[in-house]
Amino acid sequence: NAGLGQDSIESVATEDSEDTRMSDASPLLPSQSRRSGTATLSISPQGTMASEQILLIDEVDVFFSSEFYGNTYNKVAMLKEPEITDILKEIWTSSDEGKKKIKLSYVKQLPSYQSLLQKFRGFEFMLENEIMRMLDEVRRLDESPYHLDTTKDKIGHKIMDTISYDVNFGYRTIFAYLKESENLMDADGTFKRELGMQISCGRFSYANIAPAAILGVSGTLKVMGDYERRVLRGYGLKSFIYLPSVYGDSRFDFDKADKESVSIERGLNNYFQK
Repeated sequence: NAGLGQDSIESVATEDSEDTRMSDASPLLPSQSRRSGTATLSISPQGTMASEQILLIDEVDVFFSSEFYGNTYNKVAMLKEPEITDILKEIWTSSDEGKKKIKLSYVKQLPSYQSLLQKFRGFEFMLENEIMRMLDEVRRLDESPYHLDTTKDKIGHKIMDTISYDVNFGYRTIFAYLKESENLMDADGTFKRELGMQISCGRFSYANIAPAAILGVSGTLKVMGDYERRVLRGYGLKSFIYLPSVYGDSRFDFDKADKESVSIERGLNNYFQK
């Protein structure tokens, strides 16, 4: 039987243009088995959450943004083998750093792929699927701007108003490490840490949550529409308390002295009739 040991797998949160992510207090590597013939791929749980969870909401309008509401938190099991590293490097160089399109048939002829296939008999469907993702994402590297921390050899992405080094944008982040190889202090060590095959092991809806209690503080509560209020009531949030700001009344105002850049009109028609 072919299987994946814990030494080959580690849990990673991913994000791409179709997906989003958020950290959670509980481990998110669920128990999972996939069967094909006599081979079994087993991903073991790393822990359980014994106590009840309380969700704290800070700024409810963020929850309703496109990054969260209607999207999912995604987890992958990072499978690391020398052959996978060789395949990723070959795809990067053969595609002329993502400028040329190469086919799956080319990768399947590589000795490293044939060796990987022998290691994981019965999982050719999984290997092909992930390699097809690699071939697609190597050409879309520039769609996900990144920041390289040269002091730690870590690549981060802008998440909300900060740079996060705890998530990645699929294989685009991996190919970014290959692109930055000359700027890394320890390229070999970084490749050993970051390069691998990202096997999906779960998607969790941000909206499909059921904590024991939900509490929150938000400065945008009064501006919510009826739809947002109905959604919150569906989570059991039925009591809303409004408190004055500890900072006093807002002193934000338009610079009315500069009439060329800012103007206040009664409606769109009035604006165009200026």
